[in-house]
Amino acid sequence: TIRTLLYICGVQASMSSTSPDTAGMAVAPEDELHRAFVRLFRRLKRMSTMGGLDPALAAVLHELGCTGPIRVSVLAEAMRLDQSTVSRHVSALEQARLVERSDDPDDRRAALLSMTPAGRRHLATILEERRAIFRAATADWSDADRARLAGLLDRMVRALDSVDRPTTTHGEMVAHS
Repeated sequence: TIRTLLYICGVQASMSSTSPDTAGMAVAPEDELHRAFVRLFRRLKRMSTMGGLDPALAAVLHELGCTGPIRVSVLAEAMRLDQSTVSRHVSALEQARLVERSDDPDDRRAALLSMTPAGRRHLATILEERRAIFRAATADWSDADRARLAGLLDRMVRALDSVDRPTTTHGEMVAHS
């Protein structure tokens, strides 16, 4: 349940699904879940240096580390981002000499992206930093609790992958508030 996920994440949900938030509106369980994730990601962002990289660049570097040589278009699709956005991130990573392009042997018009040795070292540093943060945060947790959290988070990612994006735009959200 959502309460279990919040508990496992170390977030104590003080509001029930019918309790009001600070604006007097009822708080739904998905609101509590959203708050928990926002708090979690903010803390992680504050704690992690990302090896000096912008988090978006670190995410692209990580994806490249998971996939190996890949075209920009395939990388963008895998990350569910616009190709122009990924291209900008890749350009910045190329300038930092963490990523390089090579000819695609299957299509000479296309290029494959891969990490340089410096990129692999940089990613290893980021991942070790993250491991240390998670080890410290869950030092008094059982292996079963860690596995349960990982399983629930993976389940959430799979569920999010299967859900279409909302069609509401930022402007519509502001107009309704």
